[in-house]
Amino acid sequence: MAFAVGDTGRKWSPIAADTEEEVYWPFASSDDHVANFLTVFESEGYRRCEHGETEDGLEKVALFVTDWGLVGHVAFQPGGTGHWLSKLGKWYDIRHEKVDAVGCSLYGWPEVFLSRPSR
Repeated sequence: MAFAVGDTGRKWSPIAADTEEEVYWPFASSDDHVANFLTVFESEGYRRCEHGETEDGLEKVALFVTDWGLVGHVAFQPGGTGHWLSKLGKWYDIRHEKVDAVGCSLYGWPEVFLSRPSR
C-alpha cells in the first residue's frame, strides 16, 4: 500500500501483523474494511474508477476484498505500464500482467479500483 502512495520508507497498514512490526496509518480508524482504505487513498488523490484496465496518464490501485468484506491485499499499476505490482509478505515484490493473478481466498479478489494522475 505504501508504494502506491509513494512512501517507500514505511509499511502502511491499519493493523500490525504482529507486535514486533511497526506500521503507519494516517487516520485513527484501524480496521481492514473497504471504507477505511477508500478514505486513505482518496486523501492521497485517488478516486474510484470503473476498472483496472491500463489508461495513459493514470496510475491505479486495486483493492482485493475477501469474503468477509475486508481488504486483504492492494495491487498497484504504475501509470500506463500495463502491469501490476504486489508485495507478498515482508520480502516478496512481484510483477504480474493480470490484476487478478494474485487473487485467492486469503487475499480476496480485485473488486474496487481507484486511479489518479501519474506522478
